[in-house]
Amino acid sequence: MLNRTNTLINNKFRAFLIPTIVSTAALAVASVIDTILVGNLLGEAELAAIGLSGPFVFALNAIALLFMIGGVIAASAAKGQMDERKANLLFTLSISGGVLVLLIFGVAVFFLAEPIARFFALDEGNLVPFITDYLQTVAFSGPFVLFTLALSQYMRAEGHVRASAVIPIVANAADLVMGYVFMAYMDMGIAGAGLSTTLSYVVGVLLTIPYLASKQRAFRFILPKLRELAYYLSIFKAGISRSLNALASMLRIVILNSIILSALGVNGMTAMTVITNVTSLVKVIVGGTADTLAPIISTLNGERDFFGVRASAKAALKVVVIGCVVTAISCIAFPELIGAAFGIHDADALAVLRPAIRLYALCFTPYGIVNVMQNFFAATGRAKLSSFIPIADDFVYVIVFCFALSLINANLLWLGWFFAETLTIVSVLIIGARVRRRSDAQGVLLLKPGNPDERVWDTTIPADVESAVNLSEQVIGFCTSNGTPSELAVRVGIAVEEVAVNIAKYGGNNRSNAIDILVRIDADVLTLRIRDDGQIFSPLEVNTAAEDGLAVTGIAVLRAIAGKIEYSRQLGFNTTVVSFV
Repeated sequence: MLNRTNTLINNKFRAFLIPTIVSTAALAVASVIDTILVGNLLGEAELAAIGLSGPFVFALNAIALLFMIGGVIAASAAKGQMDERKANLLFTLSISGGVLVLLIFGVAVFFLAEPIARFFALDEGNLVPFITDYLQTVAFSGPFVLFTLALSQYMRAEGHVRASAVIPIVANAADLVMGYVFMAYMDMGIAGAGLSTTLSYVVGVLLTIPYLASKQRAFRFILPKLRELAYYLSIFKAGISRSLNALASMLRIVILNSIILSALGVNGMTAMTVITNVTSLVKVIVGGTADTLAPIISTLNGERDFFGVRASAKAALKVVVIGCVVTAISCIAFPELIGAAFGIHDADALAVLRPAIRLYALCFTPYGIVNVMQNFFAATGRAKLSSFIPIADDFVYVIVFCFALSLINANLLWLGWFFAETLTIVSVLIIGARVRRRSDAQGVLLLKPGNPDERVWDTTIPADVESAVNLSEQVIGFCTSNGTPSELAVRVGIAVEEVAVNIAKYGGNNRSNAIDILVRIDADVLTLRIRDDGQIFSPLEVNTAAEDGLAVTGIAVLRAIAGKIEYSRQLGFNTTVVSFV
């Protein structure tokens, strides 16, 4: 008997990973260049105004992530459960609700821009007009940001990874071009920076039109019933941890800046600015991997494919650890070169920067592990645990450690991040042990097992006719050895052979040259699930009466012997579930 392999899952993870990281990198680079343009074209006061407007950006991100990530995770899980209406409902609610809330948020910011600017500027009254102009022109960017990035996330969840990466890349390129034109040639000042950001995401919305017009897209807008608005709870439950991340980061920055400034003065803040930009490289790896992981884990968890869930988690952890270790070693080895890249040559500034970069770099690997854990638990429905992580790690632990270390030795405060990340990992492991004692959760991943009385046969075969034909005998043997009546066992054997042969002969484009097959015997239901990554083919849409050919004949046989057939196209997989009673 063949064993289940990671072939399909690992290939899909790799196919998702590169475009997602490229998209994340484009966003990070565009943000840095955008800030450089403001500083060089307008001046230090406008640059300071952009920096002081940071809390607005974090607040917008917190709202957007709540609806966007929550919707993608919840809808992907519904897809994995073969619940098409629920998936479409969550898709509709996440986008429409997010757009509405961010529209209200934008109206409030627009009319309250000046008092908000005064609050952000503290005692620097000359910055208030700049902050006000910026906030009023960027206030209504939220609905366009959410619509663009949410559609991009849903496209990725369907398997359109390259198309999903193009949208934010083109939108941010448009931001840079328009920003330069507005500030350099149209003399719009800081308002030009805000307007270019808003209009760039209008461009992003336009880029989603081909996807929205596609008849083959998996997620569709539907009209929800009043009682179905309760599904917002599922969205918020799945998205709250990423939203809390943004809020915790906003509060953390305010507090840590005051600690660093008090302990190390201006040179400390200079070091922090460099570290923030270096960390953006780590966040490209970690964030890209997290965005890759979420829809894959959600879908597989919805299917109760725990083998695939574990394989995806291992693949993500491997990428994150390798990327973080390489980046950390580079920072520890070459702090002066990093400082020089940012124009730091002063001996006193470098004296602070060297230990700052070297000590801070120690946190990269545990930081990556923590983020994988957070996103994994969010995707598998462990909302409380995934919400605990950003509060403890990004706010409580890091502030406590940085403050305590600054009292011992100012140059040691950079170790605060390493201790915070490490303690977070330990805390999650302790909480996980308690969860396992109080429930039937299994392993470090705290996966929820199925019925203890169910019997599962899980395998991967090559996508060729010979392997598919030889499969039926093994399936029949498994079923009969677990008490299935021989007549039903034969029906299951015929079904698995018909579907697998059909994929091998006519699937086409099977990139992995593999087919995952699972048979689950549970109470009065016997379920067959077959997955491949070939071209789109739904057995539900074949008109067996109107068409000829061996493929159609096989589908006709399958329909005749099966109790129920379900099909889903998600993550670029064809997943067919056949139920027998």
